[in-house]
Amino acid sequence: MTLYKGVKGVVVISLFSPHSTNSTKPVASLEKDWMKGSLLLIVSGFSQAAFYILQAATIKKYSAPILLTSMICLMGTIQAVVVTVILDRKASS
Repeated sequence: MTLYKGVKGVVVISLFSPHSTNSTKPVASLEKDWMKGSLLLIVSGFSQAAFYILQAATIKKYSAPILLTSMICLMGTIQAVVVTVILDRKASS
């Protein structure tokens, strides 16, 4: 669905209403956003597949899968905190 633009380049599914401020973007900018989004979805799919393969291999060697899952969640939380601190420096966030 990401690559499908519909008839004459009309966006079929959009999170924004037709009267949104984003509808005034130039067509070239919208096409660039479609390409970025498609590329990010493909990279995300491959990354997730690689993560599952590595996780399966690790579980075979590591005999405590619940502890491994907890460690993965903890690392994800730490990464999210670091990214949040870098991107949004407001303490209220």
